[in-house]
Amino acid sequence: MFVSGGDDHRVKVWNYKTKKCMFTLTGHGDYVRTVEFHAELPWILSCSDDQSVRLWNWQSRSAIAILTGHSHYVMCATFHPDDTLIASASLDQTVRVWDFARLKEKSTQKTGGRPGEIFGATEVEVKHILEGHERGVNWVAFHPTMRIVASAADDKSIKLWRLSGNKHWEMDTMKGHANNVSCVIFHPRLEILLSNSEDKTLRLWDLNRRVQIQQTRRDTDRYWILAAHPTLNYFAAGYDNGMSVFKLERERHASQRIGSSIFFVKSKNLYVYDLSTKEKFLMAAVNTNGKQVLLNQPKSVYYNYFNQSGHDVILNFDGENSCFIIYEFQKDLKQANCTLEKRGDNTLGAVFISKDKMCVLDMNRELAVCNLDGGSIKKVTLNKKGLNRVEMIYPAPLGRLLVHADDAIFLYDLAARKVLQELTLAEGTVVK
Repeated sequence: MFVSGGDDHRVKVWNYKTKKCMFTLTGHGDYVRTVEFHAELPWILSCSDDQSVRLWNWQSRSAIAILTGHSHYVMCATFHPDDTLIASASLDQTVRVWDFARLKEKSTQKTGGRPGEIFGATEVEVKHILEGHERGVNWVAFHPTMRIVASAADDKSIKLWRLSGNKHWEMDTMKGHANNVSCVIFHPRLEILLSNSEDKTLRLWDLNRRVQIQQTRRDTDRYWILAAHPTLNYFAAGYDNGMSVFKLERERHASQRIGSSIFFVKSKNLYVYDLSTKEKFLMAAVNTNGKQVLLNQPKSVYYNYFNQSGHDVILNFDGENSCFIIYEFQKDLKQANCTLEKRGDNTLGAVFISKDKMCVLDMNRELAVCNLDGGSIKKVTLNKKGLNRVEMIYPAPLGRLLVHADDAIFLYDLAARKVLQELTLAEGTVVK
């Protein structure tokens, strides 16, 4: 089954295999904004521009409760994932949190309630009225594990609220959107908040630091809705002309194999795995030093082939403030102690070009050669006609560099300052 609500004021339950409507629930007096199944109870939750929230029993196909109190359109209503709570958001600038514990108890008693009976307000009570938004509230979401609520509003802000017993308070306000915030959801497993807006952006927020860590912008379409898969790494976003399904986490850990060793990052730690002995060793804890990099997982791991006396590793990170970290280790990896840890901020990528030098691509897409300790920086101008934009750099043999620019990949000799080989990319090719 799935459930839908429409501008015809009706809630319909469908069999998606037969593609037919099983039954229709009537009672709302205006547009139905959201509908949702309860995870365990045979209930459907709906809200409407008629300023009410309704609970329906889909087994008896009837309304069991009508929740009133909002003084404007109710834009969103949702069940708490575990508790007997409902949150509703309204253009009256408030979020209401309702407790349906008594209704659950009464409706599940064998002798409690007659078929078609609508219970009164005493069975569902208002526990919290969250006030603080300056304009109408479009969306509300419960945190999957903590007593925290997020709300999104036409005042261009997202607010976090803490619930505790019969008390509540505003934890923080996150600003950054330039227009009405349409939807906000919590990541099911990570401390990340996702939001989208009529400003044509989808944004990710770090819940611990309460800061934005990434955004995606569409050229013409306003965003309206978000959804998260409960168990898989899939998210969906709806906009004016369609929808997109996307992932956030990298399901393959950034890694590189050198001989019988594999260097990789997992759970914010850098490891080396010995294929011959099947042993794993922790080399270093990865600390991005508070930088707003996406999910604290590096996009690439590069090993310094040219250093025969030790082990150098570069981790490159994505994000609004993308950066790199370079580690230098002693020869014996089983007793790995980091002897150098160098960080580079606001960089798109860094690769080794010799035993003690690396090449860095900065946020202005300019190249520089520097020592591993960050000294002796030398700007590099690529001697190539018609070059417009450097997208990324990759490791190459000693003193050379692989460059992705425009619609080509070319091998560049840094000393001779010339292109040695070039490969034109077909349109639509993705370079990873």
